[in-house]
Formats: sequence, structure tokens, C-alpha cells
Amino acid sequence: MRLKTCRRLFISLALWLGSLSASVWADELPLRILLANDPAANYATDQPAVILFQNFVAGDNSEAAISHWVTTAFGGEFSYARDAKSLIPSGVISRFSIIKHGVWNNLETKAGDGRSLYAHIDLPGKKDLWVINTHFSLDPKQRLAQAYDLLDHLAVAVPENDYLLVGGQLNITGIDDPALAALQKLLQLEGPLLIKQEDGEVYNWLLTDADLAQYQDAAPQKNKAAAKNLDLGNLQRNLYRLIKNYRLDLSGFFQPPPPVTLENAVTVDGSVSPVLARNLNEYRFTPAFPALESLHIEMESAGPGDADLQLAYWSYSSNSWVFYANRATPGTSDESITITDRNLLNREWRIIVQYSAGSVVPYRVRAFAVYDLQNLHNLLHPSHTGATPPPGAVTSAPWQNVQPGGWQFYAFNVPANAAGLQIEAERTHGGPVHLYVQKDSPPWFNNALFQIQNNDIVHTLSIDGTSNPPLTAGRWYVGIQAPGPQDTGFELTTTLSCCAGAPTVTGDIPLANGVPVTGSVWFGDWQYYTLNLPVNATRLEITLTGNGPGDGDLYYDGSQRPTLRTTTTSSRQRGRTQEHLAYNLGSPWAILPGPWPHPVYIGVYGYSAAAYEVTATWSDGLTTQTLPSGEQVFSMQNIYVYDADPLVFAIQVPAGTRYSNLRITAQTPDDIALYVRRDIPPDKYTFDFSAGGTNAPEVMVTGATNPSLTAGTWWFAVYSNNQRSSITQLRAELRP
Repeated sequence: MRLKTCRRLFISLALWLGSLSASVWADELPLRILLANDPAANYATDQPAVILFQNFVAGDNSEAAISHWVTTAFGGEFSYARDAKSLIPSGVISRFSIIKHGVWNNLETKAGDGRSLYAHIDLPGKKDLWVINTHFSLDPKQRLAQAYDLLDHLAVAVPENDYLLVGGQLNITGIDDPALAALQKLLQLEGPLLIKQEDGEVYNWLLTDADLAQYQDAAPQKNKAAAKNLDLGNLQRNLYRLIKNYRLDLSGFFQPPPPVTLENAVTVDGSVSPVLARNLNEYRFTPAFPALESLHIEMESAGPGDADLQLAYWSYSSNSWVFYANRATPGTSDESITITDRNLLNREWRIIVQYSAGSVVPYRVRAFAVYDLQNLHNLLHPSHTGATPPPGAVTSAPWQNVQPGGWQFYAFNVPANAAGLQIEAERTHGGPVHLYVQKDSPPWFNNALFQIQNNDIVHTLSIDGTSNPPLTAGRWYVGIQAPGPQDTGFELTTTLSCCAGAPTVTGDIPLANGVPVTGSVWFGDWQYYTLNLPVNATRLEITLTGNGPGDGDLYYDGSQRPTLRTTTTSSRQRGRTQEHLAYNLGSPWAILPGPWPHPVYIGVYGYSAAAYEVTATWSDGLTTQTLPSGEQVFSMQNIYVYDADPLVFAIQVPAGTRYSNLRITAQTPDDIALYVRRDIPPDKYTFDFSAGGTNAPEVMVTGATNPSLTAGTWWFAVYSNNQRSSITQLRAELRP
């Protein structure tokens, strides 16, 4: 058996774009037939609709390798039928659907000839196309018998009104060949519709029935005598490219295809090309639920070429599509778009894949939604009051569904003080599901930190500090994938356990002025703090800053612990821990009755579990001034102090600046006592420095004293050694 190199044979059944004037068959669009046998050739500019292929081999000849070659060479919309059992595999490749296919091999020889691959192709309109890719024997008698056997099969299988196309390696080398004469009883020879090999012999032929031949622009040759006039010797001039124009109207197929609805995260193969009305494909995607975190549209290359990705959403106000984004990276079809604008998430989206460069450009596209698990939990578990309940350690999403080959994605926060995470996916009906977990982005087959792939009804995954990798604070994602072939119903539940880090502190935690303190709260819990205010404090500011995900709220209620119902003021920004409160405390000249220092209470409430940093800062802008020299001077005049009710003041020594001394004096005609202490308010029993008497008691703190002068809050308390004492001036000077 000889296999000759057949480069290309084209029959253009209808108008070949650009080859005829615009006035000819303006409403008719082309169907091209390609006969070829070189899998290494480049068919980029051919743009065929149906291909008869000899020597149909690619890679390791597996189904995956053959499918990849077809997609790469012609496009993702092409399907194929292949006679893999033949010694020289043959095939029929079609842009149109192949309804059925098979092989007739009644007269197959040991040499492998006598096999005819047939494909029934669904053309647009009432008539279909039957394509026969056959291989006849080199022996004339056997070849003639195989020709008659093929005619018998055609008479039985092919409806009289359908189109018929027969081609392949017929091994007919002359116009007087009896096998050719037999075939011409049913088929038309549109001369020269055959290809000559480089050694001068003719092997590969392409013939059509009369129904198909009538659409040729020139009068078809319909009798054997005319066919005998074919000049086979001149075929050398038309060795590689033979074209005929026909008028078969397939314009319905070349209308833009209808939009394809995408299921969540189900990858769809497609292709675009420079052919008119095939240079873009349109898809639609609409999320199934609200409670969305984000939408993702991804396209990846499936072969050579360049396609671009465009996105628009439906506007109900304008009743039209609104352009959103375009991704056009030169030289590749790898594009992606992520939508996080909450006002746009629950829209219908229009996805367009646009041809950019190359021949046929294959690609894969998918769209998927990521649901915020906490918001979805609230949606599916509404409260009796209608109000949105606060988050909890347990979130669940019942009544979920995933399509075969598709995914569902969920996102949730793990706070810094979470000690453990348990994820449970329970199948409620349908086929198996697989569980994938990733941090910071949705998981996929090849990038999940954790995955469970089996047919169990319940998948349970536990992650903590001992896991590899360990549980850390941040945004975590769960992907539920259905391997198919059935869709699957499931319920997803996540449970966070407390608590990682330092043990939870019970009771009130004292704060130093302006010094940040880290802490954490669990879902629905409180942590309380106290801050001592001196007499001279005129303003109070409190800030709460989150360390990682979570939602802590800030409350203040003066001299008592705040609660959710009795709090004077609060700061509660949803979705994050970033709070701020500020108060003016009034004039220091209107001194409130003691005791001093005056403690105030600050509460941090865990709307959701959160780790944070809290800072409370009082200031005394009315009583302390900074002089041009850098000296800070505190001064108050004409105040009274009682023996059982001391007055407590403070001055702040800033960090980052060196000071030589801090001098505190009290001008008084009475007998008083002065006590000084760093960071903690002093009393008669606990102090760092003291002075007393009636002769202007004074305390001097320097770098040489013990303790030495350092940054921080320096408190000073004044006691009366009588029932009541008058102070004409109390002064503190902080010198650089």
C-alpha cells in the first residue's frame, strides 16, 4: 500500500469570501470542503467547514491528542469521526454537528483498503450532508468490487434528497478506470476535482452527487463522455490548490451564534476566527444568589492565536447593556476580570470573546461567583425580627447545588484569635462532591492547600496551628466541585474555635495615656479597659484598629462599664475594626468633686471575633503650653485642695526629645504635700518623689534622679495637711 502526500484540495460549495463580486449571491455564504492528508501542514488560512482527512494521526493518537489537534488546527467548535482501526486512519472533521458515523468494511483486504468511513452531518436547513472518506485497493478488480459495494451502502443509507460527498484515496490513475465509471453512475466528477501526486500519478479524488453539483457556478459536467475529456496530464499545473464555487446557501449558519449561558465555574471550550460572523462568541452569566463577595470571568488559551475578553452588565435603569471592561493582552488569550463592586454583583453579565489575531483561535472560558459565607448564612437563616443577626462562630449554607464539572465557591474570615477551623460538606443528593480549601483566593484543581476527593457523604476537614500549613488569620476560600456526571446538592458548615494567642484577660485592663495595647474578643464577648484622667485633662480620644479580619466595636460610657443598651456613645463600622471616638471634657477650672484621678471605662465588643490595638489618649491643651524654646509649661491658679480629696494632675513627657529636667512647684500660704510618680497616679503611700510644707514645696526630676526623667506620663498629686488649703499657683516646667 502506498501513501502519497496530498497537500490540499478545496471545493468551495457556495460563495468563497472575496473571490466573487458583491453582486453575486449576496445572501449566500460559503461552505468549504478540504481534502488533505498531512497532519503537520498549516491550515490557518483555509477556513474549511468539512474536512476529509487521510493519515489522521496526532501525538500518541489518544482521544485527547486527536481532540487537541482538531481544536488547534481548525477550532473548538469542530467535531470529528475517526476510523482508528484502519492501518492508515481516516477521518471526517466538521464545523457542523455529526449526527452519526460508522465504517463500512465488507470488502476489506489484508492490506487495509476497502474501509469507508461515513459521517452524517446536520447542515442548516432541510437537507443534510453525507460525507464518505474511503480507501480503494490498488488492484483494479478489487477496486471495482469495492466501488460497487460502496454504491450498495449509499443506496440504502443515504436519503435521496440529502447531499452526498465521496472522497479519499481511490487509487484511480486514469479516466477510463472501471471503478470511476461505476461511481459516476451516482456521483458527478467536477473536473478537474482531483489531485495529482508529485510522481505524476493520481490517487485522491473528490466526487459529489447531482444535488450538490447543481450549485456550481459553471454548468456541471454530467456525463461520462465529458469526463473522458479530462486532461490528466495538465494536472501538474494545479497540483496543490483546486477550487470550485457553488451556490449552496448556508447563510443561516453564519448568523452570529446565540449567547451561551454559563453555569457557575463550568469551563466551556470555544474558538473564534477572522471569518465574518465567527469572529466573536457571546456568553451570559447570572449569579444564582445574592450575598456575593466577587465575580470572576477567566479565559485561557487552548492553542495558538489571540482572543480578547470584553464584559458588560445589564442596566435596569437604562434598559441596555453597559460596558464594564476590556482585556486585550497582545499575543495571548489568557485574560481575566474580577468584579467586586457590590452594586454590580447581582446583575446579568454579557461576556464577549473577540477574535484578535491568528487563524482559528481556540480558548476556554468560565465565569464563577464567590459567595460571602457569613452573608449567605444570614440570608438562609433569617431572624424572627427581620434584623441582621451578628456573626457567630458557626456559619452554614444549606440547600446548595453544583452542576456536573462545575464549582461553588465560598469565602469567610478567620480572625487572628481563632485556634481552629472545621469545615464540613455534607452531600444531600446527587453525585459525589470534592472539597478544596485555599487561602487568599478561590481554590482550583492544582492550587488547593487542602483537598478531599472521595465519594463519602460527609467531608470533614480540621485545620489548626499544627496543620501543614497552619491556620492563620485572613480570608479563606472553600471550593465544592462536582466531578459528574450528576449535579449534587450539599450543605456547607464552618466552625471556628477560640482562642489562639495570649490567654483572655478577665476584669478591667488599665491603659496608660497614649500607649497602644493589643487585645482580642470572641464573638459576642466584651473586653473592658480603664483610663485614669487627671484634673487638667480637657480632651479624650480613643482609637481601635484591627489586626487582621474581624469586626470589633468601640464603646464609651464614662465612669461605668458600657453595655449594648446603656452606652453613651459608640463607634460601630460594619465589616472591619477601625473605630474612633473623641470627647471634650470641659474646663479644668470647673473642677469636679473627687475622687481623683478620675477613671473612665472603655469597652470593646466582638460583633465578630477580632484582634485589635486600642489606644486612649487624654490631652490638656488649655493648661499646658509649648514655648518657642521647646519648653512645656503647665500652670493652674487659685485652686483649693482638701485633706480627704486630693487633686491629681499630669504632664506628658514626649518620646523622641531629650529633656534636662521636670520641675513641679506649688505656691501656697498653707500646709500641703506634693507627691510625684511616673506612669501611675501617686498617693501618700506610693510615690517616687515628695515635698511638703508651707514654703512652696518643689520636686525636681532630672536624668540623675532615681527614677530618672524619661518619656511617659508624670503624675503629681496635691494633698492638704489641713482641712482645706488654698494654692495660688501650681506649675510644672519641662525644659529641653
